[in-house]
Amino acid sequence: MILTRIVCVVALLGYLILLILVAKDVRRKEVRSFAMYLVAMLVWQVGATGVSFTSNAEVAHFFYGVIFGLGSSVALFYAQFVRDFLGVRSQKWIIQVGYVWFVTAAVWTFTGGPYIIEGIYQSGESPLLVPTFGTLFYVVSLIAYSYFA
Repeated sequence: MILTRIVCVVALLGYLILLILVAKDVRRKEVRSFAMYLVAMLVWQVGATGVSFTSNAEVAHFFYGVIFGLGSSVALFYAQFVRDFLGVRSQKWIIQVGYVWFVTAAVWTFTGGPYIIEGIYQSGESPLLVPTFGTLFYVVSLIAYSYFA
């Protein structure tokens, strides 16, 4: 468990340092997109770090909400960065629909919408608290993975 916490903190610091380095040249569109991707990764890592440090189910539920509700936007920002880096100018609607979709998923998650995170339980294999996912979690995850593709 201590190794998990160390890795989480090191990753958190790594994303933060990388974001600071990248933020110095945000005049270019692809650098701004990469910075947004790093912010999303930083948010995701905050959630993962929070989960690794808590033994309270309510706190773990909140941090899993951060991971899923905000962290799932990593895929959208990755797709946007790749499009900007490669200079793809067509079919902008894909990214626009992604913004609407992921904002909706984040609001749904943070307002306690059903079918995302249905519960938290103690893992029998590790001291971590882990979530039970609902059906909507898998739908949003499938869409997120399509943005990675």
